[in-house]
Amino acid sequence: MGRVPDAIKEKAIADLHHQQVTMWPSSQGPIAISSAVADRPTQLQTSNPSRCCLGELEPVGHADKDDFDQYFPGQSVNLEDMQGTRSSEVASDLTFCDLLAAFNSPWAWKKAEIYDRMIEQLLQAQRSDLQRQASLSLLNKCKTLNIVLEELDYPGKHTTREDFFKELTVSIPRCVQKLLSICDAVPGFSLISEADRAMILKEGLFEWWMMANALFFFEEESYLVLGNGHFYTRAKMLSILEKPMVDEMFAFSKKLYQFELTERMIVVLQAIVITTPGRKNVVNSVNMHQLNELLWDVLRCELTRHFDDSHTVMHHLRQVLQELRPLNDSYKIYIGELQLAVGKDNQESHG
Repeated sequence: MGRVPDAIKEKAIADLHHQQVTMWPSSQGPIAISSAVADRPTQLQTSNPSRCCLGELEPVGHADKDDFDQYFPGQSVNLEDMQGTRSSEVASDLTFCDLLAAFNSPWAWKKAEIYDRMIEQLLQAQRSDLQRQASLSLLNKCKTLNIVLEELDYPGKHTTREDFFKELTVSIPRCVQKLLSICDAVPGFSLISEADRAMILKEGLFEWWMMANALFFFEEESYLVLGNGHFYTRAKMLSILEKPMVDEMFAFSKKLYQFELTERMIVVLQAIVITTPGRKNVVNSVNMHQLNELLWDVLRCELTRHFDDSHTVMHHLRQVLQELRPLNDSYKIYIGELQLAVGKDNQESHG
């Protein structure tokens, strides 16, 4: 793609400043979402058209201010209202026995057929995530126009630390719903006991969130969009979390970028993270261990299609994923301290 002229970039930034473009100004209330996001899938191109890699995401076509506004119109859109609840359409029609039969099958084509069906179920569960679509659009447009978010008056930039923390707290149930949608699409997850599934959701939510959103931590900036339209930038993260914690999150994402993983690989890794054995307070990890190994085999087959040294790639991926558990522990400590600090500030402000 050719270089975007400086005049276009300057005009885009100037227009965004003068118009104070926001995705969801609270004064207007929710309306129907732009067809650019709801009906038109984000098109991407890479150096290899057969792969959509984390490190090479760019939108197809000429990028200018109007194109940016097509994805971020000055209109009121509430993603949370439009997300809805989990759909039974994404429930898995494959069983654990199907996966096990594919794993043991001597026929490579049969294994690939079942594994592809499972990956498609996971992708289908993720396609209803409008926040992910909005974040991907933001990332693509900012990369194309070389826009620095902190130079803009982006939605949520002036929200206080306490209010932004409340916004994140409110978004947790939505994250749980997204995680449940992925779990529903994993064959055999229902075989894990109800108590263990509840513990997995409680203890593994941040690990899954990190894997699902690693794409949006790019070159020391975060391009995440919350359900209320506010941007969860690196600066906003630093207002909530300590710098060492934020640095660890970006370091983990940077390591994933180096693999140039496709969306198919990323969604399988989400399922792998959810079912990783050894989680605290999970009583019966036998079923989860078996399911996790089957999911690793699904990823192995997918890696083989794209990498000549897929065995080495998978070995290094296993090492990188081991960093998620201590990162999760650090996150819970920081959040616990923040809750105490916010509660103390609220008491003092009302005292």
